[in-house]
Amino acid sequence: MWVPFIVASLSGKHISILPYLAIHLPCILVGTWLKRQYKEVGALEPAAGVSLQIRISNLLIGIGIVTWVPYLLIKNLLNPELAILPFLIVHLGGIIGGILMRLIPIKKVLISSRFSSIDEMSRKRL
Repeated sequence: MWVPFIVASLSGKHISILPYLAIHLPCILVGTWLKRQYKEVGALEPAAGVSLQIRISNLLIGIGIVTWVPYLLIKNLLNPELAILPFLIVHLGGIIGGILMRLIPIKKVLISSRFSSIDEMSRKRL
């Protein structure tokens, strides 16, 4: 959804962000509502404890969201011509990074890669 906006911004064209936000924000709100509905039904089981991985994920998502506060302050108070692209990159990096941290079980990845490298080393010795 954001690809046309990013491509236009990189090419130097000035387009309004409002149509993109008008689509983006309702999608986020509906997604949040659906997630809550699944939790209430029990389809999404909460973890027994909050792991470090989930805390880092929450931090990344929080940074991605809070990025817009300095953008709006700087744009409205100091520089109306402020470029949005650096803030959009931080926003998307935080949100996508946080989501990936939740989806990919880091311990399993580290353990499986460690054991696969040990298996490869033992095979080379034989």
